Amino acid sequence: MQLWPSALWTALLAFASTCQMCAAVQATTRDSCMLQVSHVKKSLARARSPGRLALEQDSVVSNSTHVAGSAAGFAQLAGATKCVICAVCLLIPLSLMMMIIGGSPLPQPKVGNAHLPAVYPPVRVLVFTAIICIGVMANVTVILPSATHVASSASQSAEFSGILIGQYSAGAFVGLYFFTRLPIDHLWGAYIAHAFIMLVGNGVWALGAKVEGPYLLCIARMLVGLEGGCMYNSALAMTHFAKGPAYTACLVLYQFFIAVGVLLGPSLAAVGAAIGESFGPPFDTVLANAVMSLWGAMLLVALLIVSPPDYGTPEASSNYGAVS
Repeated sequence: MQLWPSALWTALLAFASTCQMCAAVQATTRDSCMLQVSHVKKSLARARSPGRLALEQDSVVSNSTHVAGSAAGFAQLAGATKCVICAVCLLIPLSLMMMIIGGSPLPQPKVGNAHLPAVYPPVRVLVFTAIICIGVMANVTVILPSATHVASSASQSAEFSGILIGQYSAGAFVGLYFFTRLPIDHLWGAYIAHAFIMLVGNGVWALGAKVEGPYLLCIARMLVGLEGGCMYNSALAMTHFAKGPAYTACLVLYQFFIAVGVLLGPSLAAVGAAIGESFGPPFDTVLANAVMSLWGAMLLVALLIVSPPDYGTPEASSNYGAVS
């Protein structure tokens, strides 16, 4: 069984999304308890005479505070238990899925490779791999600032926002199966498929947010998640082309691409919301995803124009500037 980085990253992403959903449920339960306490106090204020109101309110406040505290504690315990159960239910099937899928074996470290020349991936591979890694992680995080608002606009509860966030992982599981079927000589095909999914998925999300359709939003989020499987191919590209001392440098660079994407998603959403507010709903929630859809369209055109690299003979160089 090959535990390659993309599958492990998908597992961690699924766990984080599950925790997000449980936290939303926990917060909603606690708020509901406090709201019930408020309703009880208001009902007593309307039903009782003024002479007995002060005494009964003190009693209600004491009892309701105890009830609310117990309910909040129970909600926290229930939320933690749900996180553990969901994590187990997700990670066990994912482990079985990785055993079935397999994947290309990771290159074995070479002994005494310090004297070998540094072989970097071709520039076009580095550029498109960077764009794809950044785009995937931006798609993961771009809805985080607006998920609750989108769920509210679609007349859904707060926990629905956590479901929308987590559904990216559901799509990524499916996409991972198909993207791992593509060997290294189909790298450009995998990248083109990613760009097309990014274009269509974000376009459907923008449409769903505009018409405030919850089912369309769920479909769009899972559709966007299909592109997550392309992380396998992008990691495979780096490990295939990088040789010698450049191998470690390229893996570190790959993690940097991921970090940039994680930062870009919420930043783009914040800027889009600030600009969209001047135009009013629904521009404040769809602008960021419209930009991501345009990103996918431009990436698709660029991939169709640029020719694929030679997968059999990576180019050797001691610096990035000399790589052709």
